[in-house]
Amino acid sequence: MLTKMVDSKQVRLTRKEEAEVRAEWAEADKIRKKDSYRELRLKVYPQVGDQLDSIFKIVKLLKRQEVDVGADGQEWLDQLQAVKDKYPKI
Repeated sequence: MLTKMVDSKQVRLTRKEEAEVRAEWAEADKIRKKDSYRELRLKVYPQVGDQLDSIFKIVKLLKRQEVDVGADGQEWLDQLQAVKDKYPKI
């Protein structure tokens, strides 16, 4: 039984009100669970920079194997390579 305060008195919710509240709780629970798995994955996934570096290496390898990476792929490779050239590993 769910209640609310009306004129400083505790009053039971109507069936419709209770159904609406329970639906909101269910939706909030779904969001909480969804965020939970995201947080767990973030803890074990490689850092985003490491993931991007791996993707860069894969796309670069595909390019060397004469796979068409498209104009956007080539532009992305060029941009990342420019950064790598500007700040080489020491």
